[in-house]
Amino acid sequence: MTDRAVATALLAPLLLALALSWSRLLGAGCHVPHDGDYFEARRVLEAQRFTRGTDALAVLPPWSLRPFTVLGDLEPISGDALADQPLQRYARLFVLVEPDAEDDHDALVARLGAPAAVEQVGRVVVERWDLPPPSVTFDFRARLAEATVTLGRERCDQPVRGGVGCGGDRRLRVTREWLLVSENADDAVWSRPPPRGQTLEIAWDAVPLGEALLVRAGFTRDGADRARAPVRVTVWADDVEVGRVVREPAFAFTTSRLDTHALLGTSARVRFVVDTDDAEGADFAWDAIAVGGGP
Repeated sequence: MTDRAVATALLAPLLLALALSWSRLLGAGCHVPHDGDYFEARRVLEAQRFTRGTDALAVLPPWSLRPFTVLGDLEPISGDALADQPLQRYARLFVLVEPDAEDDHDALVARLGAPAAVEQVGRVVVERWDLPPPSVTFDFRARLAEATVTLGRERCDQPVRGGVGCGGDRRLRVTREWLLVSENADDAVWSRPPPRGQTLEIAWDAVPLGEALLVRAGFTRDGADRARAPVRVTVWADDVEVGRVVREPAFAFTTSRLDTHALLGTSARVRFVVDTDDAEGADFAWDAIAVGGGP
């Protein structure tokens, strides 16, 4: 074999690999959305009379951030675990679907069925689901400012951004924030438990109750790595214990359903009592709604 033949044999695999790499890069560029696609998507939302607060908007895959430069003022909800999120707050769900969202999109279709409307705009698709009528009787996260917060017997009334602080420890606060309780963050209520033997209580007066309380709860990413004990959230309606949500240290913001059917149509002072046997590293948050019915 000549030197030229040897060189060709050695270089051939490298050249083939380079060619495949370039073809993949070119192919990826062909399905990456343009900025103009997001402006077109916004026009689709406007044409379908998307209403912030009444309707929900999410982006799939959840890690895509570019759409927020155009759609951020519409206050999209987190796309993380969208197929498992409580959606009773909303009349319609709009989803901006980009390439590489197949797994998340398939899970959502498996839950909700086919969308009521689908419109392709460039390299993205805008889909709409018409949900059952909103059935929220009380939104605890949205009405956090109305809550009374106490640490033990002491009232927490130190103003901090998004809520109130308790004493001089900045970690002991009850605040509404975007928190890394999921891969790309969720809108939730930070409620790190106090040291063992103490309780953190968040209470609302005259809460209209429906058939259930839906409580999403879990540790932040740091909390999941550092916490050494479960966190408990015990929910009371006046003097009746509605139920208890317990989360072991793990990175999972999951939903528990507490049955309040026996209290349907009544109003009560609802208290969320947070405690743990070991508060070290227990960065914790929750989100909750009272619902009157529906799936």
